Amino acid sequence: MGWILLKRVMDLNVINKKSKSATFYKFFFVISISIMIPVIMITTIIGKFSNDHLLKQVNISRESSLNQKRLMVEQKLTEMDALINQFVSNESVWKLVTTNEYPNSYSLFMRDALSLFEKNALSHKLIDSIYLFNDSENIILSDSKYDKSNFEDKAIFDIKFDGVNYVTPSRTVKGENIFSYIKKFYSFNREKNAYIVVNINYDNFWDELIVESTDGLEYFVFDNNHSIIYSDEFYNDEWNDKLLEDISGESENNLELSYLGENLYVWKSISNKYNWTFVVGQKSKDLFQTSNVLTKLNIISCLIILLISLILTYFFSDYLYKPIRNLMKKINKITKIDSIDSKNDYQLIDNVIAYLFTENLKLNNDYQYVFPYFKQHSINDIINNNSFDLDNFKQVLDLLDVEFSFTSHYLMLIELENTNMNNKIKDRLDKYFDKPDIKKIISKINEKRMLIIMNTNKDINQVYALLTEIHEDFNNDNISLTVSLSDDFNNLEDIHEHYEEVQKQLEYKFFVGNNKILSHMVPQQIEKNIFYDKSIEKELLNYLKKQDEEKAFAALRKLTEGLKGSIKNIDYIKYVYFQVCLNIIEQMTNFGFSMKDIGITNREIFAKINEAKTLNEMYELIYSIIRKCIQLFSKLNVMQNDNIINKVKEYIKNNYNKDLSLEMIADYVYLSPGYLSTLFKTENGITVFDYITNLRMEKAKELLLNNKSMKIQDIAIKLGYNSSQSFIRYFKKYYNVTPNQFRKA
Repeated sequence: MGWILLKRVMDLNVINKKSKSATFYKFFFVISISIMIPVIMITTIIGKFSNDHLLKQVNISRESSLNQKRLMVEQKLTEMDALINQFVSNESVWKLVTTNEYPNSYSLFMRDALSLFEKNALSHKLIDSIYLFNDSENIILSDSKYDKSNFEDKAIFDIKFDGVNYVTPSRTVKGENIFSYIKKFYSFNREKNAYIVVNINYDNFWDELIVESTDGLEYFVFDNNHSIIYSDEFYNDEWNDKLLEDISGESENNLELSYLGENLYVWKSISNKYNWTFVVGQKSKDLFQTSNVLTKLNIISCLIILLISLILTYFFSDYLYKPIRNLMKKINKITKIDSIDSKNDYQLIDNVIAYLFTENLKLNNDYQYVFPYFKQHSINDIINNNSFDLDNFKQVLDLLDVEFSFTSHYLMLIELENTNMNNKIKDRLDKYFDKPDIKKIISKINEKRMLIIMNTNKDINQVYALLTEIHEDFNNDNISLTVSLSDDFNNLEDIHEHYEEVQKQLEYKFFVGNNKILSHMVPQQIEKNIFYDKSIEKELLNYLKKQDEEKAFAALRKLTEGLKGSIKNIDYIKYVYFQVCLNIIEQMTNFGFSMKDIGITNREIFAKINEAKTLNEMYELIYSIIRKCIQLFSKLNVMQNDNIINKVKEYIKNNYNKDLSLEMIADYVYLSPGYLSTLFKTENGITVFDYITNLRMEKAKELLLNNKSMKIQDIAIKLGYNSSQSFIRYFKKYYNVTPNQFRKA
């Protein structure tokens, strides 16, 4: 419109030719100063604070991103540790790990271990190879059995470390760039150590976790010995330990350094679990490149605006002043404004523009509010808008001939579960709310959902009772519906907040089931660290292995309640249940059962979990799988009882000189203590404790007769008793004489 006015004025050719007066120069000077001062101040402020603001935001972003990458790396290494523990749970690997020497009879165990290693190395894209060896034997198992002297990766035997596990820096083996996760295991007599080594493909591991940056960001990782675990182009050989010491020595997680003539910004995150320091760096010129460009563009833009403003000020101050006034008078006559104050030219222009603005606004309002809402019969656009406009909403109420005269408001989101929304259902709902003390708007959202905005003096309990009546009535006609009810609110400006509340609350039906009335059940925010407690899953698998049905189901309930109480991400919960099912299936296959025995495939498990509408459906699925597994174990136990008893006796014979307990022996054969005690007595006629005592007494008799110089206290310790008094008491009870009396006799 301004361009049209200017064109019309230029076409009139009514430019005033009079020389400029002093008033013009005053007017021009005042306007020029008024424009210049804000422009200069804005330019100065932006130039001063843009870099600081950018650096502050970048610090937050970089630290968050680096911490996420550190957590991802720790998670991957934890998975490797879990994989090694899974290897050890295999009977063949367990035999090899806990034995110092490998007799010929262990060939079968070695073959099983090699098969297991080869299967995992081929199926896992991060794993390059797997070793198993100990300190005493000259044998190492990898893709085959090798002599240590002929093994290509001899460097692995020279790695020494404290503790149970260790992650090496990157190494080159067979032309492949790898790093190794090593876990140490002690034999029963703790004389020699066994080691399982998982060689991880360096490129695959780090490429998966640290994506190549396109904005100058570079990453590297080093340990407490300043050995480089991972690096890209940012870290090079010229930057020696001095750089790593500077980074390690700073307590802050972000710092500014200067090396080789470059100003660097560095952010770090420390992994206390593996004693690694994760670093991301960026050159200063790259970091502030965008900010500097924006600052220059801002200065140029401000100068252009200032120049144009001054030109326009000069031009309009003199040449267009009177023509615009004449034009406004003509507009005044055309628009038929009756009263206009013409004693001030500027007021005349203001009045004319205000009139045109008002008329234009009225037309826009009529178009924006009458046409769309009558066309769509919906208020969805208003309540979905973050910036709720109360005046606009009241205009909609007027157009719909609805008056909200009561103090309380409620939102109800109704979702049909087994049918679609239609006019019959809408009219039926409308009758329930057609009461003198209720004002309402009913709006269809989609084929399944309907929104009701209620204005009433009823309290929350009365509204809930009304919804219960509606719910029961529809259920009697086999129509299932879930209702999400908001809290009452007095201020209509809060309607958008409560609409989000009922939307989130409706999602909660996943945890409580369909066909319910939901109120005061808005889920909390999703946790940032959404990794579930895998120790509960391990308990479940352990109880399943021990065939303890009651404790296995208790662990399943504990896992379910934990997910329900702390994580509200439905897709993630389905992922957790799928992983638990897969781990159960994998454990069963390790015991020799097939998918056919279990009665379900991985594809069927995935389909059932994906289609589950509630948490209880997934719980019932895993419950049925566990029950089936327990049944399979029960059948297997009948055939394995003799083997178990023999293992127990062998374990007691090899360890009678230790402080044995029923729990320790039960763990060795993966049974519960109660079940082992019952089984042993059924098969042998005596308890486990009596068997241990009989064996010790026989050994005691041999020592007393064959080693007459050996002290009673030494014999007690050699037989596994904590004190000589305990040994004497059991000996006398067994032989009716004391050890000294027996030796003298």
